[in-house]
Amino acid sequence: MNAYQNMSAPPRSKVETVVKPIGRYVEFNIYRADFSPPFRPPQDFPSPQDWLDDFLAQHGEALDAVPRPSGYMIGKGSYKGSPYGYGDDRRICRDPLLTVAILGRVSGTYNPMYIPRRRIAFGEWLEKVHEKCFMLPWKYVFPERYFPQFQVEDRP
Repeated sequence: MNAYQNMSAPPRSKVETVVKPIGRYVEFNIYRADFSPPFRPPQDFPSPQDWLDDFLAQHGEALDAVPRPSGYMIGKGSYKGSPYGYGDDRRICRDPLLTVAILGRVSGTYNPMYIPRRRIAFGEWLEKVHEKCFMLPWKYVFPERYFPQFQVEDRP
């Protein structure tokens, strides 16, 4: 078979993947959680790691008992000026226990993966967010369907 195939030229077509969100989202952000007593906010401590150590010591059992997803989830990280807007299709988690339980078990930055059995740790991420580094995600959103406590009962 005499067939002509030119593989030395760049392709003329371009393939892009576009992910369109379906449903609502839950936003997790350390600085939007309600740290009223008995919780102390991160701003009350000299460093974010000191805050996390204190939080884990004070509320360790409650963090393990808080209702949270038992499987892996992939979310989206968002930073100031990010093009990812979720508008009215998101709910903000104000529960500090759930916020720390989720964010402490996230791996990755812009496409975070929630790992349910991961040991709670924030590492360098919390330090940089605390310093107002706007090129790092300061909030993460996950699909609402994994959080029954946020779902609205307005469905037929």
